[in-house]
Amino acid sequence: MVKALLTAANYGFTLFGDPAQAIYDYQHRNGHQAEAFTDWVQTTFPELVLRRLTENHRVKGDGAGVALWAGPILASRQGGPEIHERVRETFRRLHPLPAASSLRGAAPDASIAVVCRTNGQALLVSEQLHDSGVDHVLQGEATAAPAEPWLARALCGLNTPVITKGDLQDLLSKYGVESIVDLGEAWRALRILGRSGRTVDLSLVVARLASGWVPDELVQKPTAGMVVSSIHRAKGQEFERVIVVADPDGHGEEEPEIMAEESRILYVAMTRASAALFRLDPPSRWGLYQSNGGDRWLMRGRKFWSRTGIQLLEGDVDRATPAAGETLDARATQDYLWAKVRSGDEVVLRAQPGTVSLDCPAYQILHEEHCIGRTSESFGRALGSELIRPVRRWPTRITGVRVSTVESVVGSPAEAERTGLGGPGFWLVVRLEGLGRLDWSERLDGPGSTGGGPTPPRPDGPRGTPARAPTRSAENRRLWKRLQALADAGDVEGVRREVPDAWSHHLDNLLARARRAGGRH
Repeated sequence: MVKALLTAANYGFTLFGDPAQAIYDYQHRNGHQAEAFTDWVQTTFPELVLRRLTENHRVKGDGAGVALWAGPILASRQGGPEIHERVRETFRRLHPLPAASSLRGAAPDASIAVVCRTNGQALLVSEQLHDSGVDHVLQGEATAAPAEPWLARALCGLNTPVITKGDLQDLLSKYGVESIVDLGEAWRALRILGRSGRTVDLSLVVARLASGWVPDELVQKPTAGMVVSSIHRAKGQEFERVIVVADPDGHGEEEPEIMAEESRILYVAMTRASAALFRLDPPSRWGLYQSNGGDRWLMRGRKFWSRTGIQLLEGDVDRATPAAGETLDARATQDYLWAKVRSGDEVVLRAQPGTVSLDCPAYQILHEEHCIGRTSESFGRALGSELIRPVRRWPTRITGVRVSTVESVVGSPAEAERTGLGGPGFWLVVRLEGLGRLDWSERLDGPGSTGGGPTPPRPDGPRGTPARAPTRSAENRRLWKRLQALADAGDVEGVRREVPDAWSHHLDNLLARARRAGGRH
C-alpha cells in the first residue's frame, strides 16, 4: 500500500527509519521486508536525498550509550558472528540486578521500562513484580486503546440526545470528576466525536466509539512510572532507566540471519535508555508456549494433556452487557467499578453455574467477592480450543488474573435500559491481563457445570502389553472397557468411531488389536 501511494501521488515525501532497528521482518513470510523496501525506494526515486543523523540526543548518562557503537554496523548489514558476539558481550557487561523484587522502591518520579525478549516473558516478569508489590503497567497491544473512565461515569444514564459545555460541567461536578478532568480538554474531546453546532450529539459519540475510534484526547494514560513490555513493543520509545530481561548466553543461535536478528533486537533494547541501563536474568519459561494462532500465551503441565494457565487479552471481557451480580445490581456495579477497582487489583474468575456448557464456559469476574463482569464468548472458545478434547469438565476457577484498567465502552441503549442504567449506552467495564492459572479443585452445582473429560490411559507397554485402564472416573473405565470389547470383536470402524480425541495416541494400538482379532474370526 505504501509503495502504491508513493508511486501514484504527485507530491514530495519524507521517510524516517533506522535499519539497525529492523526487527519486525519475522512477521513476513519472505522476511527482509525492511531492507527490500529501502532498496526499492532508492531505486525508484534516484533523486532521493539521503541524510543521516549523526548525533544522539537521547543519551544523557554515561552508561546508557554503551551499545551505540553497533548502530552503524547493523544498519550497513555488515558483520557476522563476531558482531553478534560483541553485542552479546556488551549486554553481559551491563550492571546485573539480582531479582525483579529489587525494583521495589525504585524512584517513583523516573520513567522506567523493563523490556523482555517476548510477551510471554513480560507476563512472567509482571507476575513477579506484582508479587513483590511493585507498581507497574503491563504494556498491551498498540491498537488496544482504552477510553477514559470519566466518560461513562459522567454520561451513563443521561436521558438527553445532546449536551452543551455547561451540561458537561454540571455532570463532572455532580459525579465528583471535575477535580481529575480538565473541562476544556473533555469538551474538545467530545466535540471531535460528536460536534453538532455548539452542542455535542451523543448518538454520534456512541456510534464513533462503537466503530473502534478513540481519539487521543480520550485514551487513558499510564498512571505508573514503570512499564513492562516486550522489546518489540518498546521500539521507538524512550525511558530514563531501562532493565533488559534476556539470557546473557543467548539461545544458541547459529544461523547468520538469526544472529543478525537477535543482534538488532538487543540493540533496540539497549538504546531505549537516556540515563541508566541494567540487565535482569529472565524467569523460568518452563511450560510456557504460544497458541497455534500465536495471539495468546498458555502454560502446560507435566502431562501432555495438562493445561495449567492461559493469558487474558483485551477482548476476554463481555462488553455488550453492563455487569451485575448477586450482591450489586447494574447501577451499583458501575459505582463500585468507579470507586473501588484499580489497575493491578487481583481478581478471580469463577465458573458461572448454569452457563458452563460443553462448548463454551462463562466465568464471573470477582473482585473481593463482588461480581464486576463476565468473560466473553471468545474467551470461552479460546479456552476450549486449548484443552484436550472432548472437554467435559471445565476449570471452576482461574486465579492470578489482574485488572489492567477500568474503561468506558458503548453499547445498545436498549441494553442499558434493560439493565436499569438508561441513557445513550455508556457504561464501565474492566479490562483484564495476566497469565491466569486454571483450577479444577472446586465442583459447582447446576446443569453443565460438572462431569469429566476422558482421562488418557497409559500407552501400551512393550511387546503390545495392554494399556492400563483409566482410573479417574467410572465413566472413563466404562469407555475403556467398551473400546477393548470393540477391538476384541474385530470392529475396526467401531473403534475409529468411539475413540475420543484425547485418546487419539492409542488409536493405532487399538486398531492393530481389532485387526488381529478380525483375522482370528
